[in-house]
Amino acid sequence: MAPRSSTALPTGDPRRPLEAKKYKRPPPPKEEDMPPDLIGIAGALFGMGGTLLRWKPCAWLAAFCCASSLTNIKVAENDLKQVVSNVTFSLTGLLVCYLAPTTQGAAQKNLTPGPVGAVMRLFGYNQA
Repeated sequence: MAPRSSTALPTGDPRRPLEAKKYKRPPPPKEEDMPPDLIGIAGALFGMGGTLLRWKPCAWLAAFCCASSLTNIKVAENDLKQVVSNVTFSLTGLLVCYLAPTTQGAAQKNLTPGPVGAVMRLFGYNQA
């Protein structure tokens, strides 16, 4: 490449301040254009599973999904009903799993309660 002559060198500020445009923030996306909160939906499903089936892993997954969904809220005006139902299902699932009384038959026979125990009894697995 040939060296430039001294007359071709620009003098002053090469950034052209007259052509600079001030940054304008784009408008926020509409709520109907936002993707659904999949972690919140998963939290609600796991919460229902933990509450209705009394299965501890479902209840704990619901609690973690609910916490993750709450910390990653993108829109401040998120649907309050969905947030409240997620928190309610996750807490109810944990309470039902740990504070609900178990049946005396299951405690006396040392059987696993819930759907896992039902499947194990269905296939004839003896736990004793």
